[in-house]
Amino acid sequence: MSYSEAITKNDLKKILGNIGFGSLNDYIIEQGTSGSWNYRKWKSGYCELWGQFYQTQSAYTTGGFIIGNNSITKYPFTIIAPLTQATAVTIGNGGGYITFDYSRTDYWSGIAESKAQHATGTNLGITWNLHVMGKWKNDVDTYQGIGSIGAVLLDTFHPVGSYYETSDVNFNPNTAWGGTWVKLAHNTLLTSLTYRPNGNTTDIGNITIPVDGYYMFIVGWSNGKPLFAGLSTTTQNSPTQVIYDGTDSGGEYNVVMYMTAGTNKVWVRAQSATANNTFYVYKVNYVDDNVNRWHRTA
Repeated sequence: MSYSEAITKNDLKKILGNIGFGSLNDYIIEQGTSGSWNYRKWKSGYCELWGQFYQTQSAYTTGGFIIGNNSITKYPFTIIAPLTQATAVTIGNGGGYITFDYSRTDYWSGIAESKAQHATGTNLGITWNLHVMGKWKNDVDTYQGIGSIGAVLLDTFHPVGSYYETSDVNFNPNTAWGGTWVKLAHNTLLTSLTYRPNGNTTDIGNITIPVDGYYMFIVGWSNGKPLFAGLSTTTQNSPTQVIYDGTDSGGEYNVVMYMTAGTNKVWVRAQSATANNTFYVYKVNYVDDNVNRWHRTA
C-alpha cells in the first residue's frame, strides 16, 4: 500500500493487531473491585491496584505532631514483587506525609505524620490514597526489558532484516530496544586486485558489483605510480569510466561512485615497477561518516 492510498478499516485492524490491540497480545483478563480496592490483571502477568482507605487514629507523641498509623491493608490477591507504590495521605482537615511505606505480597502498610500540631490523644481521621503496581504471576511476558507490547512494536516497526540509522554515537538498539543488532562498518571490502605496473594500460581483472549502490574504489601504490585507472563493461576492450586521472601525488587515491549491478573490467596504467600494487573495491554501507547504521539480524 502506498502512502497516497486511503487506509481502509481492514488496514487499520491489521495495524492495530500488529501492535497488540487487534490480536491483543497483552490485554486485561480480569478487573473489578474487592473491598475498597479497584484492580486490573493483564495476561502478561502485570497488575495494578488503587483505592481510598479511611481510619481514625489518635496523636500519640509529645506535642502531638505525629499521627501513628500502622495501617495493614490487605490486597485482594497476592502480588509478586510490587513495583510501584504511589501514595497520598490527608490527616483531619490538614495535610500529612508518609514517613514509612512498605508493601508485602499480601498487604500494604505505612505510617503518616501530620503537618499540623494536635493535642496528644486527639482522634483524627486519616485518608489514604494508594496505587500499587506489580505482578500477579511469575512468568511475566517480557522482551529485553520492554514488555510484551514493546516486543510487538519492535517487530512491527523494526523487523528482522531492517536497518536503523542514528547520529547518536552512544545509542545501542540492543540495550534500548532488544533483539539482535549489528553495527555496520561504513565500508565493507568487496574485492581487491593485485597488478604489476608495466607502463601500459592493462586489464587487471574483473569486479562484480552485486547490487546498485555506492562503492569506493581505492588505487593504492608503493611503487610504479598509476597514471590512469578506469572501468568498462566486460564487452568493451577499453576503459570508458574514469576512476583516477593520475593527478594525485600521494600513495593512495580513493573515489566514491554510484554503480549499477554488473561485472566490470578494471583498467590501470602505471609507471613500470618490479613490485605489485593493489586496487581495492569497497561497498559503501552509508555515506555520512557522522551516522551510525545498525542492522537487525534476530
